[in-house]
Amino acid sequence: MRKFLQIAAITAIAACFCACSSTAENTTVAKHRKIGVQMYTFHKKTLEESLPLMKKAGITGVGLTAGQALSKKYPNVKWNQRNSVNFLRRTIENKNPFLTCIRLDKLERWDKVDFDKLEQQRKKLDSLNKLLWDFILLNTSNRIVDTAKLAILGPTVSKYKDELKVRMEKSRFDRMFRQYLQDLMLMIKSEMRDVNPNEFYTLFRYDLNQTLDALKDVMGYYDNAIRTNSFTQLIPDDIKRAQNK
Repeated sequence: MRKFLQIAAITAIAACFCACSSTAENTTVAKHRKIGVQMYTFHKKTLEESLPLMKKAGITGVGLTAGQALSKKYPNVKWNQRNSVNFLRRTIENKNPFLTCIRLDKLERWDKVDFDKLEQQRKKLDSLNKLLWDFILLNTSNRIVDTAKLAILGPTVSKYKDELKVRMEKSRFDRMFRQYLQDLMLMIKSEMRDVNPNEFYTLFRYDLNQTLDALKDVMGYYDNAIRTNSFTQLIPDDIKRAQNK
């Protein structure tokens, strides 16, 4: 697990550098890209007024949301009925052949944004990301003493680090290390409790799912180690040295 996370971190950094390099060296590619626009960009205009502006600007894709002002040229769409929405799509396509992509983001009307809820969700995602980062540092560190000051996991590590470095029988050590992993897993379960990605605003949903999946992977790895009593890959080097004296 430790080696895997080290490789993953190096790969992520390399990908970032490659992306930056590619952007810098291939700026001429941009003119060949197809461009789309969300209709909220033209929220002060009707769809009929906006389409000629998009055509003139070379924009070939459009994203519509429920409640878009259409004008008399287009059918009176019922946003909660898929057949009605699809008829709108076909009408737009037929009358505007320059469009190569028409996306309908939401069939029902948009809810008013609750900014307090938005801030709460941002803080929750931030908290989950900090927890994940602590686990990355924990599982890639060669010494348990280096992780005792981690922002979130530090107290749990400190609770066990001194005892785990004391030479003891293997059966006793395994029981203690198993309890250590179980306490770490409880922290993940506690942080993930009552977190439903579908209740989060779209702004956060993708990143939230990525973070939750990564934390579930950590939990799955720990759970497998506990079930099979295979802790070798998770034991930091300073603890191994202490137990092998």
